[in-house]
Amino acid sequence: MRKYCTACLVIILITLSLNGQVQELCAPASIDVMGGEYNVSNNVWGDGEGVGDQCLNVDPDTTFFEVSLSTHDDPGVCSYPFIYKGCHWGWCTSKDNPLPKKISEIASAPMTWVISTEGASGTWNAAYESWFAADSSGSDYNGEMMIWIDYNGGATPGGSKVGTVNLGGHEWDVYFAEWWVNYIAYRLKSAADSVSLDIRDFIHDAVTRGYLETDWYMHNMEAGFEIWRDGQGLTSHSFSGSVIEGVYSAISEFRGTAAKSGFLNGQNVPNPFNVSTTISYSISENAAVSIKIYDIRGREVHSLVNTMQPAGTHKVIFDGNGLPAGIYVCKLYVGDSPVDAKKIIISR
Repeated sequence: MRKYCTACLVIILITLSLNGQVQELCAPASIDVMGGEYNVSNNVWGDGEGVGDQCLNVDPDTTFFEVSLSTHDDPGVCSYPFIYKGCHWGWCTSKDNPLPKKISEIASAPMTWVISTEGASGTWNAAYESWFAADSSGSDYNGEMMIWIDYNGGATPGGSKVGTVNLGGHEWDVYFAEWWVNYIAYRLKSAADSVSLDIRDFIHDAVTRGYLETDWYMHNMEAGFEIWRDGQGLTSHSFSGSVIEGVYSAISEFRGTAAKSGFLNGQNVPNPFNVSTTISYSISENAAVSIKIYDIRGREVHSLVNTMQPAGTHKVIFDGNGLPAGIYVCKLYVGDSPVDAKKIIISR
């Protein structure tokens, strides 16, 4: 759990001449990316014993950031470098910001996140997070919800384990603590480096457990890495989050749409691959489908499919000739909505 106060968390907004280049962000600072739709924050907590230096490499034209330097060594959490949309303790993103929004007015909140953790030692977790408050001002909060998709070094959510739940096609351990806010955490039982989830499903689960209230406001959608020790190399390749306004119900609109719209059928074959690989996907009804390939900085490098297609299982061959070896992200869109994503690797 992360505790904040306006006196002890100082975020410096910086303006740089970016010119489309990766920027190094050191010290407690933040920078707008994607034209202000998101903000990346190099969040470090205090200067106590064990709190070391931390730097990020950030691409302001995409949602890519990586931990390029991390010298933390502390029994408690030292930092949470993250990307967010919405409002975070008074700082709000400026472009296409749907938040804060009352829970009772949210039909769905789709989120896709692709990360890399290879070579990152130490103690850390990769966690999505949203903050909730009884009003829309953002001056104080009543609830904090975290969704852990990966973790290392024995990192465990605070509070006590209160059960397990299946959401978004995955099984999660659920933790709760009643601290200065209601703290709810969902930890993926089998760690993953890419997820497409509807956060509304997790909100509803927390509401049914009595940890959130439907008249509270959701203030943000954010994702990053809580770091106790080391953590250098942790990378967020791409992040997207949105809120769809509508009538709150027990089953989210996005989950129903995603379940019947489409998904990638497992991993591409082969993976890693040298020249080409086969990507299989399914859609359950006639729809406009597109499949796009992004590099690790979130830039589109190839469009594989962009057409109306009938319901059923389809395959497409991705020819990686002309692209350098490395990690890429394959995203499946049905209509304008991303419904699934996988990490693919080109080897030479």
